Amino acid sequence: MTRIENATNDVDVDLGRLFESLAREWRRILIVALVITGIAFILAWLAKPLYRAETRILIETGESIFTRPQDTNNESNSPSLDAEGVASQVEVILSTNVLKQVAQQLNLAGRDEFDDIANPSLLDWVMVVAGLKADPSEIPADERVLKKFREKLNVYRVENSRVIVIEFSSRDPKLAAEVPNAIAKVYLQAQSDAKLASNADATAWLEPEIADLSARVKQAEAKVAAFRSQSDLLIGQNNAVLATQQLSEISSELNRVRANRASADARAQSVRNVLASGASLDALPDVLASPLIQRLRER
Repeated sequence: MTRIENATNDVDVDLGRLFESLAREWRRILIVALVITGIAFILAWLAKPLYRAETRILIETGESIFTRPQDTNNESNSPSLDAEGVASQVEVILSTNVLKQVAQQLNLAGRDEFDDIANPSLLDWVMVVAGLKADPSEIPADERVLKKFREKLNVYRVENSRVIVIEFSSRDPKLAAEVPNAIAKVYLQAQSDAKLASNADATAWLEPEIADLSARVKQAEAKVAAFRSQSDLLIGQNNAVLATQQLSEISSELNRVRANRASADARAQSVRNVLASGASLDALPDVLASPLIQRLRER
């Protein structure tokens, strides 16, 4: 019974006394509320706006079906990258080399936003004096810029895709829009240079192979030419075998002789017919076309 009574007494609250105490202290409560509101308004007024911009990159291998290994129809040889490959590209984008190039292009070291020494806060100064924070002046300027750069930068992979998002936050809206695009350009240029270097290495490796194959082709062509000369298979005009070409020329000449013989036989037969009929030979076409007969007629 005692435990039940104690629990009941703890739950019961005298609302009348509560409101009376609030009414007695209303001035103090109002002053505290006004002070808190004023502090919040001042902090909001002093706070600088922060702008955020992003750009997206689609990761592709750029490989065609002609440059793949064997079994191009096999799905295992698909040129698409897996999750680990895309994650590796994220780390490449966050590499120090890429960020240094972007920082130099946009001159981030000359902005107070990226240097803790240029505009230190009171809290940071107190922590440095108390030994709770490292002195920024002891850190090289490039490392300070990269540290602030990474704090404002967020690079991640979109889930279930090969898209990488580059986000950057800055107090300058123009800089917030320029940094993601600059990072994307530097990354794509690095990938292009890597592909060109790979192609150059492949070309250097193939040059001896091409020279060896060219020598083999010349040797094979020389052997083919020797065999043709020994077997009387020399090539003439129109890529025809010399014997075939000679046979074609002889056949054409034979056809021409046969045609001339047939024409002479026809003229001789016509003369015989005229003589058999007792007619004059002056009516023959060959006689009429003779230059001698024409000159005699003119005379």
